[in-house]
Order: sequence, then structure tokens, then C-alpha cells
Amino acid sequence: MPMLTVVYRCVKYSEEVSTADNMCRHVNATPHDLSVRKKFWLNEQQHAPYGEVIDKVRGLPQLKCPGPKLDSLVEVFRDIILCIDNYNKLQGMHAQSPSSSDSAVGVDDILPILSYIIIRSARPELVAECAIMEEFIHENFLMGEEGFCLTSFNTALRFVANMSS
Repeated sequence: MPMLTVVYRCVKYSEEVSTADNMCRHVNATPHDLSVRKKFWLNEQQHAPYGEVIDKVRGLPQLKCPGPKLDSLVEVFRDIILCIDNYNKLQGMHAQSPSSSDSAVGVDDILPILSYIIIRSARPELVAECAIMEEFIHENFLMGEEGFCLTSFNTALRFVANMSS
């Protein structure tokens, strides 16, 4: 583990402990339990909903530099939309257009989905990883899609850290 990560994990220790505790407490939570809207539960699958995205989030700490971590985080958001689209296609619920309100995923939808994914990832060190990205990614990258993704992910992480039983 790089020394910088060790330092940030020490600094973020109490938040990581809270996050880890809540991840353990809610390990069997379903999308429904986390207030994900029903159309985004992705039930009737052979594996956990958003399984591919959960795996991608689990892999974030293995990436060595903040830039690739941020790129992977952006892919997480794109993969959430892809999971929803693929599920809807399998269920025969094709939206008439990509902008259809039936298939639209808004910020209010993303945060509970992200909370579910973060809990299922079982990686409390994501707290430190996000802090490193915020600190070492050039601010120009934090104004667009990348900034939205990092801010939303951090919001979901804080939600998980502060969940009550």
C-alpha cells in the first residue's frame, strides 16, 4: 500500500470505522432497503443487482494513481446506467427513446443506488481513496462529469458512514 494511502487512511480512520460498521450492519440490504425506486431494483436476476458495478468499485483501491481512480469512478456511473438499460431490455421494457422519463435516472435515483453499491462493495477504505482523489486531481477535472461523479460518490459514502440502524 502506498505511503500516501496509509497517511490518508490514518486521517480518515474514524470515518472509515463508521463506514465499515455500517457496511457490516447493512450487508444484506436490498435496493428497496436503501430507498432505491422500485424501477431500479433490478430484481429477478441470477446475481446481486448491480453486481458488475459492485466489482468495479471493489477494484478502485487497487488502482495506483488518482487519475485512473477517477476514470474508473466515471465508468461506475456509466455502468449503473448500462445495468439499468440492460435489465430493462431483458424485461422487455424498452423505452421509446433514451430520454424517456420511464428510463431516466436522476441524481435522486443515483445516490441510493450508489449507497447500495458502496455497502455491497465492503471497501471502507473508499473514504480515504476519495479524499486522495479530491486532493490530488487538478481542479479543472472536478468541474465537469468527473467532479459530479466524485461529489456524488462522496455524498453516498458519507450517507453510509452516518447511517443509523
